[in-house]
Amino acid sequence: MKDYYQILGIPQNAELNEIKAAYRELAKRYHPDRNPLNAAQAETKFKEMKEAYEVLSDPLKRREYDQSFAMGAALPLDIQDPGEILNSVLRGFPGQTAAAPTAGNRKLKAKHGEDIYVKLEIPFSIAMEGGKSNLSLEKEVICPECEGSGLGSGGKKKLCSFCDGIGEIQELRGKHNDCPRCLGKGYLIDIPCAICGGFGIVQKLCKWGIHIPAGIEDGQKLRLAGDGQPGRNGGPAGDLVIQITIDKRPDFVQEGNNIVSECCLNIAEAILGTTVTVSTVKGDVALEIPPGTQPGTSFKIPEHGITQGDVVGDHIVRIQVQIPQNITRRQQELLQEFMAAGQEE
Repeated sequence: MKDYYQILGIPQNAELNEIKAAYRELAKRYHPDRNPLNAAQAETKFKEMKEAYEVLSDPLKRREYDQSFAMGAALPLDIQDPGEILNSVLRGFPGQTAAAPTAGNRKLKAKHGEDIYVKLEIPFSIAMEGGKSNLSLEKEVICPECEGSGLGSGGKKKLCSFCDGIGEIQELRGKHNDCPRCLGKGYLIDIPCAICGGFGIVQKLCKWGIHIPAGIEDGQKLRLAGDGQPGRNGGPAGDLVIQITIDKRPDFVQEGNNIVSECCLNIAEAILGTTVTVSTVKGDVALEIPPGTQPGTSFKIPEHGITQGDVVGDHIVRIQVQIPQNITRRQQELLQEFMAAGQEE
């Protein structure tokens, strides 16, 4: 039988206003919409809290629950419904649900925290030159009040006999899951922490200044070890994995350490030559275009690309020539004279 009082973190003699206040606070904290990174776990907790509130806030349902709970308390320690009794009986039988082995010392199995995966969009300039980009994320952290124990002031731990203090049970085909009675902690709490409600973790807005290396590519991932979800039972925290997306400039293309851009000339500029201003990641550069430049010709501006350590890329300018679609009669005559003069030579 579920302990609705423990789920809401309230004493058994709690008044209705205390029940409502506890439910509002916990529902706000564990609503799935506020926990997108752990939606499944948050939804399970949220449903349990809602179920507990619906029973304890109704005087008739609460009276019936209290009577049933009192009868269940006469059963062996922590075994308070038929499912738990059956599980207790079946422990040790092959193929049936059973507690995980205790290795004789009831040592809780340390569990590695889950990794968190996020995307971070950065400006093109930072991607090319490197720099710092800020990231904010609401994630789970160890409760600072109880330091992860889940215990409230004056609270005590009681060994969970359902999992024999291991914190997990072995299901069919050998799969191990968190103990549904103690939620993987290996113990039960008589007075839960007022801050985390006995879960040992809270939601917190965390901030990072992410170092972006020069020349990082779109889709590349950065890993911050230990900045993921907290571990359990002394296990290490997971990692924060950041996938980079670059707010690209439409006029630049990255090719390794080189930056490529296009420059469009008209016919006269291509034939006679000209000087154009090229925008690079290191500022504007005046580029001389020699007479007779052909479409597709590339010019290199040395060391104006991406710097990675001792390697400095170049800026490559690829020439396009714009052919006019509509010309005047006089322009036609001039072009014909130009072509004729070329043939005579």
